[in-house]
Amino acid sequence: MQFLESSIFGLSAVRYLLKSPDYKVEIVLLPMVHMADKDFYHKVRKYLDECTYVLYEGVPGKKTRLLTASYSLLKFRKDLKLVSQSEYLPLDELGEKGIHADFNQEDNDRNWSLLSFSHKFIFTVFAPFYGLYRLFTASRESIAKNMSTSDLKSREEILRFDGREDMESYLMIEREKKLLQTLSNQLEKTSEGKLGILFGAGHMGTIKNYLSEHHGFKIHDSNKLFAIKL
Repeated sequence: MQFLESSIFGLSAVRYLLKSPDYKVEIVLLPMVHMADKDFYHKVRKYLDECTYVLYEGVPGKKTRLLTASYSLLKFRKDLKLVSQSEYLPLDELGEKGIHADFNQEDNDRNWSLLSFSHKFIFTVFAPFYGLYRLFTASRESIAKNMSTSDLKSREEILRFDGREDMESYLMIEREKKLLQTLSNQLEKTSEGKLGILFGAGHMGTIKNYLSEHHGFKIHDSNKLFAIKL
């Protein structure tokens, strides 16, 4: 099951609609790409407008800005003709329907303190330098090629480092625990309509498996949204 698909035509994000015989509410999975074509965000916005509530990601703080430099600096490459999610899909526009389901500042600080010095170094130094490298070398083709994501990715594929359990906990596990708890709570509160989940594609496998195994949700339909056309 793919969430991001890379092909000779470009990079596509796959939107899924899930239904369960035990719930009237429907789930819309919208895997996010943080740098994409403008048209991609316009289409995502239309799906969000149809949702009663939207669970979204986003970790506050300076540390997060350093980590996201690995892709956020690409906005300065005007020749790529890519735009950022923060600019073209601002989450504050969700208003009352938006539900933050990610680390807050306190969560982030607590989990950051558990990282080893070497891993903090990777986040605060390597990520920005990698962002600078991509700023000068990336092409639309290379970006699209390296972003395919399925629900079968292993821990090593997600992190691309060996033996970095604390990094996995910081980047994925603890954030997903909070997401799933928020999702569970919202399912109890939402009696009908559509519940959108706007998170990075790397989290979508966990979300889909949780909904299937614990709440009986199955895929009803899907469609591809071109994020980067080649």
